[in-house]
Amino acid sequence: MVEERLYLRSDLKLLAVAMLLGTNSSYVSECINSIRRQSFSQFVNTYRIRRAKKLLRQQPDAKTAIIATESGFSSEATFFRNFKAATGMTPREWLASLQ
Repeated sequence: MVEERLYLRSDLKLLAVAMLLGTNSSYVSECINSIRRQSFSQFVNTYRIRRAKKLLRQQPDAKTAIIATESGFSSEATFFRNFKAATGMTPREWLASLQ
């Protein structure tokens, strides 16, 4: 996930990851669930949110849609929903809280 930055692919699916690992999707899902206590989507979005935070710090004036796309989210709405679920704040609120 980290080396290949798979999380940046907005169309990333569990099956694609399983194929890259040379195993089946059930095994990958089970591993993520047992080790991280997350679903595949939550696991991937953790990396995407981390990337979004980094981009927001580096480019505070960037449009949210650009941050969303460059973080691997398929839409701005999906980005907002997941960011707020993870942080309790919108991206701009989170950025303002750093100051």
